[in-house]
Amino acid sequence: GQLVITDQPVVKEEGKHATREQAQAIEVDRMVCGVIAAREEVDFYKFQAQAGQSVTFAIQSARLMHKIHDLQNHFDPILSVYDSKGRELASNDDYYFADPMVNHTFADAGEYFVAVRDVRFAGDGRWSYALLVTDRPYVTAVHPMAFNKSDPRTVEVVGFNLPTAALDLPSLDDAAPGSRIIQFEAPNGKTNEVIV
Repeated sequence: GQLVITDQPVVKEEGKHATREQAQAIEVDRMVCGVIAAREEVDFYKFQAQAGQSVTFAIQSARLMHKIHDLQNHFDPILSVYDSKGRELASNDDYYFADPMVNHTFADAGEYFVAVRDVRFAGDGRWSYALLVTDRPYVTAVHPMAFNKSDPRTVEVVGFNLPTAALDLPSLDDAAPGSRIIQFEAPNGKTNEVIV
C-alpha cells in the first residue's frame, strides 16, 4: 500500500456531500481524504476565500493507484472550482499523470466550492484520493532539474504564490546520485514537495 504523508492538517470526508447544498465544510490549507465509491458520485467541499487569495487544488490518487496491479479500472479524477451561484471558475484533468491540479485567484471574498469526481462518472470502493487545498507557495517546475553537488544551490522555480523566481536548494551534501524529493523554504512558507 501507499500513503501520502503531509504537513497539512488532514480532514476525512464525512456523510453525504454529493451536491453544493450538502457540501462538507473545510478550511484552506488542508489535505482532504475521500473515496469515489459509487457510480455518478461527486464529492463537494465548501470553503471561505478572501478577495485576491490564490488557492491551489491538487489531487493525489492515480499516481498511487497505478501501482496496484490487480485493480482493473483506475480512478481518473477531475476537479472543478465553483462560486456560490454554481458557476464553474476553474477545472482541470490530467496535470500530474491522471491527477488534476488547478490554481485560482478569487476576485471576491465569500464561499466557494471544489468538486471531485471521476471523468467517466464511474466509481469503486477502492478509489481513494487526497485533495490538497492550499494557499501556501506551490512549485510546479524546477530548472535545472539535475545538478552536481558542487553546482550553485539556487534554482529557478515556477508555480503559484511564489514571492521569488529563484529558491535555494536544501542541503544535499551527503546525498548519493539519483532522484530526490525536496521541499523548499520560501520566504512565505514551505512549498509542496518536488523531485530533483
